[in-house]
Amino acid sequence: MAVLFNGAAALAREQATQQSTIDELLRLDSQAALLAARKNIFGITQHTQAGLGADVVRPESNQVLAIYGVGKLLTAEVLLDSEPHVFKHSRARPVWGSSLQYRLERILPPCVYLKKSGQAQVICLRKGP
Repeated sequence: MAVLFNGAAALAREQATQQSTIDELLRLDSQAALLAARKNIFGITQHTQAGLGADVVRPESNQVLAIYGVGKLLTAEVLLDSEPHVFKHSRARPVWGSSLQYRLERILPPCVYLKKSGQAQVICLRKGP
């Protein structure tokens, strides 16, 4: 009976090790997919420094990344203070983004009209790469 118990314990340890390996691979795959999405959507890239892990490098100025939609149902993806934000035409506050300092006035392609602390700001799409 002791042999059976030791065999069952060894099998349980092996299954736990395999599960932790699977969990780690899934975590790494999810992390890679998230970084790829950030790069494709917001222009954020990642570089790795030896021994220091991953650092996110973001563009430093406010810029419009994309404007899409039809008619008055426009959406704008904007980098504000190096953080990605998403604004919908019908809402003053961003639907996604950490800064609540900015308020959307209007989206009029190729520009997004915002207010920050009462100061009007106009940010337009850049031409070319």
